[in-house]
Amino acid sequence: MTMGTLVTNLTADLRALLSCRVEKYWRLEPPTALTVFVHPNNEAAETDIAIGNDFGTGWEVTLYCETPWDDRAATADATQAVVDAVRGWVNSNREYVPGYVQTCGLAPYAFVSRPAAGRPTYLITLPLRFELPRSG
Repeated sequence: MTMGTLVTNLTADLRALLSCRVEKYWRLEPPTALTVFVHPNNEAAETDIAIGNDFGTGWEVTLYCETPWDDRAATADATQAVVDAVRGWVNSNREYVPGYVQTCGLAPYAFVSRPAAGRPTYLITLPLRFELPRSG
């Protein structure tokens, strides 16, 4: 599995799961509607997984769940519902990448403003980790 393949596959699968827009890669311009951006975060260093020349790595992809802020609780609730749906999907797809365990990381909530934008956006970032299973 490569990071590019992982981002492409996740984008396609989340489009099937969610009713909002799902796009590859976070953008500099703010979204015009509730959007989930699937963005590569990091690829772990290789580690040996068996005696011999058998190595593995892990990946982390961040989902940026972002919507224009209009000062309404319903807007925040809709964004939270997306995060809840993704967490439920992760719970039922722990081995999304065969041989690796998928988990969710810490999900901070924030308002984001960009210099060219007139108003802030509401953002929840949700890291998805794909790690080798721990033995022992």
